[in-house]
Amino acid sequence: MKKLYVLLILVFTVVVGNAQIVNIPDAILKAKLLQATSSSGTASSQTPVYNSTSGWWSVTSYNNIDSNGDGEIQVSEAQTIKWLALANLNISDLTGIEAFINLEYLGVSGNLLQSFTILNLTQLRYLNVGHNNLQSLDVTTFSSLAHLWCYNNQLQSLFIKNNATWVSLGFDSNFDIKYVCADENDLTFVQTRITSYSYTNCHVNSYCSFTPGGTFYMISGNIRMMGNFNIKCPS
Repeated sequence: MKKLYVLLILVFTVVVGNAQIVNIPDAILKAKLLQATSSSGTASSQTPVYNSTSGWWSVTSYNNIDSNGDGEIQVSEAQTIKWLALANLNISDLTGIEAFINLEYLGVSGNLLQSFTILNLTQLRYLNVGHNNLQSLDVTTFSSLAHLWCYNNQLQSLFIKNNATWVSLGFDSNFDIKYVCADENDLTFVQTRITSYSYTNCHVNSYCSFTPGGTFYMISGNIRMMGNFNIKCPS
């Protein structure tokens, strides 16, 4: 009976332990996260600081993520990280980054991303997904995001209605973009960007249910006005 209890405890420990491991299917991404050290510049548990004069973000120290050295990333380990710099690595899948729920800075420019479906990074203040292959980007759930760079993609639609105040926003070199959804108070700001990029077929409004390339309907007919009207013509 004692052996049975010991076996059950071991099985429970293994199951619980595995349940806490973050699933990271992209081999390049997983390797980079596991290789993070105090000198690699990849990850930091510090709160990133933004310099409004230079426009640069910084931390003063870096650290490893796999703190227990088991060759895996636990959920608890991911949750300590606030800064991730993962540019120019040929990453094609960001699955697993959603476990880093306390991220404030995420740089993944220059990769091979075709989609960005992370929705729960509510602490994120800076995101750079430039130079990827994204066709659509939705950051409406990122309520703290105020710095977004998504230049040089293949964007057709961009959803940035998140009730935040934009400090920096760049979506240039997306020549097929047709629609941007933004907060009502950001419409003029976004339209200025659209004009500066010379996008002639891109529209912005706050109606985020619009589907670019969808079906359009035109109402036609005659207007009939009934009643007595006094019309004064110029002499």
